Amino acid sequence: MSGPQKAAIEVEGLGKRYQIGAQQAAYQTFRESLTELATAPFRRLAALAGGRGIERSEETLWALRDVGFQVQPGEVVGVIGRNGAGKTTLLKLLSRITEPSEGQAIIRGRVGSLLEVGTGFHPELTGRENIYLNSAILGLRKTEIDRRFDSIVEFAELSTFIDTPVKRYSSGMYVRLAFSVAAHLEPEILLVDEVLAVGDFAFQTKCLGKISDLGGTGRTILLVSHNLSAVRRLASRTIWIDGGRLRMDGETHEVVGAYLESGTENLDSGNTFDLTHHKNRSRDSRPSLTELRVVSDEGDPGLVPMGDSVTLSIHFDAGRPLHQPYATVGLSDEEGNRLLSISPRLSGDKTPEEAERGVFHCRLEHLPLNHGTYFLTVQLQEGHKRVDRIDRACSFQVTPRDVHGSGTVLSSRKGFLCWPSLWTFEADPKSQSPLQTGLPGDTP
Repeated sequence: MSGPQKAAIEVEGLGKRYQIGAQQAAYQTFRESLTELATAPFRRLAALAGGRGIERSEETLWALRDVGFQVQPGEVVGVIGRNGAGKTTLLKLLSRITEPSEGQAIIRGRVGSLLEVGTGFHPELTGRENIYLNSAILGLRKTEIDRRFDSIVEFAELSTFIDTPVKRYSSGMYVRLAFSVAAHLEPEILLVDEVLAVGDFAFQTKCLGKISDLGGTGRTILLVSHNLSAVRRLASRTIWIDGGRLRMDGETHEVVGAYLESGTENLDSGNTFDLTHHKNRSRDSRPSLTELRVVSDEGDPGLVPMGDSVTLSIHFDAGRPLHQPYATVGLSDEEGNRLLSISPRLSGDKTPEEAERGVFHCRLEHLPLNHGTYFLTVQLQEGHKRVDRIDRACSFQVTPRDVHGSGTVLSSRKGFLCWPSLWTFEADPKSQSPLQTGLPGDTP
């Protein structure tokens, strides 16, 4: 008689500490990495013998601390939290990419992971060669890889470029191949990070469908995502990581609801939002964004009537001159679905060659949003380099209004957008049906 089934993932008191300001290692060849690994114990002994501590800095950051949970075989579990909360660190620890500073993670089963774009790929090898390399690392025989190869290439939609070195792939091509490899090698445990956001919408939908299919075959899946709709659709249980600690673990609808409510805590009221010490700032940011103003033409504090125009004012003080600075703004709904991304680079508007501080103003004419609550994510760029980023920097309300003057206000259940439309009717010569005006509630 067999005993109770053991958990596929068992995490106890898991923590990861990093030294702040520690010098980053340069890119190493495979030979250098092996040499580094072989000599590490001797260097540690020499450091201790000389009276030097292992740590060279007392300033440390706990990216993850005292996290514990279990995932049963066949469970699909979502992992949510703000940028910098520790979600990716958790998956790296579970994937054995990095070692924990405390605690342990027990994994029972073969793991396939899709983390940062390009993780596990050698840039000089072709797509074909990387498929065989990744498969061999997971312990598959060549005959097994041959059997799955065509399916991997077909799903990734990369047959034309499969013999091209992956260093020439775009980020979207990287993601397509990486996901296809991870999904088709039939791992018992699949760890998926937010990298799906890099791909186009059609491929994201395709990937989510594949994850759903894998979950239906008894695979254990840990899904990190800011797309709360996807988490709700795929995961019956969700873990919320906040500030490196496990804040909540339970049924998805309860955890996501609590997470959404927390996103509106301590937000300023009115039109002006102080960003100086914002709790949603990304950990790798250099604090530079100082204030955000959201002002509609009607000027009501925190309220934007449907169809009204809005001016966004993004204040920054970088403390040093920035070369080619510009701001970007993302508009999302309550569940984290990105509805709009805007920047002067996209619109072709001029930005300064150099500036240390200033204000970027953005005008959005006749905002076509249905009534509801929306969130803004703001980011400060220096050329292609990100300087500062704040997710869900503020929220604002779009209030109901009869934008068409028809006496009917669109229900909030009918979609996010309220787009002006003009309808005409041309009668069929064989029909004598009179024109009819629209009736409330007749939208599809």
